[in-house]
Amino acid sequence: MNNYKIVLVPDLRFPEFKDCLGWENDTVGNTYDFKVTNSFSRENLNYEKGLVKNIHYGDIHTKFNTLLDISKEKELPYINLNTSIDKIKAENYCVEGDVIFADASEDINDIGKSIEIVNLNEQKVLSGLHTLLARKKNGKFISGFGGYLFKSNHVREQIQREAQGAKVLGISASRISNVNIYYPKCPEEQQKIVSCLSSLDEVIEAQAQKLEALKEYKKGLMQNLFPQEGESVPRMRFPEFLKDGGWEELLLGDAAKFSSGGTPSKDIAEYWNGDIPWISASSMHDLVAEKSELYLTDIAIRDGASISRKGNILILVRGSMLFKRIPICITGRDVSYNQDVKSLELKKEIDNVFFLYLLISNESKLLESVTSTGIGAGKLETDGLKKLALRVPSNKDEQLAVASCLTNLEVSITSQTEKIEQLILHKKGLMQSLFPKIIKN
Repeated sequence: MNNYKIVLVPDLRFPEFKDCLGWENDTVGNTYDFKVTNSFSRENLNYEKGLVKNIHYGDIHTKFNTLLDISKEKELPYINLNTSIDKIKAENYCVEGDVIFADASEDINDIGKSIEIVNLNEQKVLSGLHTLLARKKNGKFISGFGGYLFKSNHVREQIQREAQGAKVLGISASRISNVNIYYPKCPEEQQKIVSCLSSLDEVIEAQAQKLEALKEYKKGLMQNLFPQEGESVPRMRFPEFLKDGGWEELLLGDAAKFSSGGTPSKDIAEYWNGDIPWISASSMHDLVAEKSELYLTDIAIRDGASISRKGNILILVRGSMLFKRIPICITGRDVSYNQDVKSLELKKEIDNVFFLYLLISNESKLLESVTSTGIGAGKLETDGLKKLALRVPSNKDEQLAVASCLTNLEVSITSQTEKIEQLILHKKGLMQSLFPKIIKN
């Protein structure tokens, strides 16, 4: 720490505490004891019944909030009744105020990720596979403060530096014990910080639930706005089209012209770092494809790189993610694309946006067609794709009505997503200001 200066008073301090005692400097080892955890795998756990619940490191990475309230957590698994826990000592069961770290991760940003248990709801809970269970030695921290303390920038940076490993990173109790921590002496100031951040977490959680509700609504709406298997009309239809009869069946190969992509030579510098997005699997997370990690130049296009015009449909036909989902998007501008992607140029009588949602509504069919390449990736054969049977209303106005309805809902989902991102960014800024910072000399 010789090259750093510790600023023990944070930039942002609540007015009522500006004249109070300063912040203390200590180590994790002086303030926490580490208890024994178990190594039960997912096979030893279930979500239906049991006497003792178990915290798995994977859930710390993906599910749990900073402060874990068992009464509000529906996805905390039980240990199977036929799995013996007789040898586990009473002192190794979780108590309120315990901080639990995930001691393994492939991502440096997640190593040592932690939660604090603030309410056990009178249930027995154990800390499980690849976790470290830290228990307060004294009453220096009020409930919840440790949860946010271990998420503060300086503490996280130290934990990341203490991590060891190559492909999979790991951290031990002894190495976390070396980490320096800083906290206000006044319990009331700790409580104010916890109340501020936990209130913001509740807002973020409420907005996340709203986002999930919108996504579920969209999923249900799509099931009703397009004909189901064996049906010729959708179950939900706009009134002005009720007398238009059934939707026309056609094959994907008859509705669109297929084109293949490719990868220009990486050895020719003139092909790269231009302004034409080069779309690959990693660029197909959004419904509109118009940005990428890599860009081509006009020279690459002139020399034969594939181009897909604005409004075409792109579908991933090879990649490991095909076993879980089928990335499909519409081009928001002229783009290029690689050999794992097909570009579909639709007939003029078919609305592009409508067809985008029609293909997405048929994702389950497409998933059934995915086969293995034998090297860990899935593939969709072009001949099979062209034989995919779809139903389309002959009246283009009905296509436009369906597209408009779903697009408006997608706008709401995007707006809600951006709102959550702004709240998370606001919380990140608060965390930086509410805890001490380290300045390089």
